[in-house]
Amino acid sequence: MKTKEKYSVVKKLLTGKNEILFNLFYLISDDKNALFITDNKSYIIGKSRKAPSAWLFVNDNLTENVETEIVQVISKILVETPELIINGESTRVTEILDKVSEKMNVSYAVKMPMNVYACNECVSVEPKGKMIAPSRKYVENIARLIRQMVFDSENIDIGEKSAYEWAKARKHADNIFLWKDENIVALAMIAHKTDKYARINTVVTDREYRGKGYAKMLIATLTNQLLNQGVVPILYADANNQASNAVYQKVGYTYQGKITEFRFNNKV
Repeated sequence: MKTKEKYSVVKKLLTGKNEILFNLFYLISDDKNALFITDNKSYIIGKSRKAPSAWLFVNDNLTENVETEIVQVISKILVETPELIINGESTRVTEILDKVSEKMNVSYAVKMPMNVYACNECVSVEPKGKMIAPSRKYVENIARLIRQMVFDSENIDIGEKSAYEWAKARKHADNIFLWKDENIVALAMIAHKTDKYARINTVVTDREYRGKGYAKMLIATLTNQLLNQGVVPILYADANNQASNAVYQKVGYTYQGKITEFRFNNKV
């Protein structure tokens, strides 16, 4: 299926807030090597070939036969990806995951509940410092921030070398934004952008400068820039991280719904 055809399916099935909740399907659609399975009327399953994370959307018109089809598809993916992560609305997908679990004799558990936000009007924030683009001189700062972000979110230390290589490869990236107030204190990225939405992620403030409002300043500035471009900024936030949720709400982001990450735990 070509990208244009995938976009057509996504726009057809993801109406209202679902277009925001399941915005990742646009990113998946752009990847010609990604897995994209749909019946064109009641469900979409999408997954990058390299990543363990898949997305599952199902609507209210799911028949028993279609549910069985989805269970078979996920079971097949699970054989190829034993540590598979499924992202979806908990109330809609748990019954499906229960059947996969029983069929494949594996267990699964909630990895992370995520609040989904969108912003149509940004609250004014008094800046202390300014937003700047990355460059060669800030590679070490970017590496430090990304290493902290991965450890905070995944409890994994990617190491100084890996963090540096990641930062070096993105020293001129046009989707990375830094906040500078004498020093580089925060970072955010635009993960994907369509003609309607821009999804922000990888928001992190250096541990030495947390609690000073820098993340709010960066997100507010970036949000205003995107709104001025005519796109709606959206983002996903760990529902258990009260501090980050509070930052987004103070900037003007409003709650759209919840997506839950489920991880299968045992090898098939």
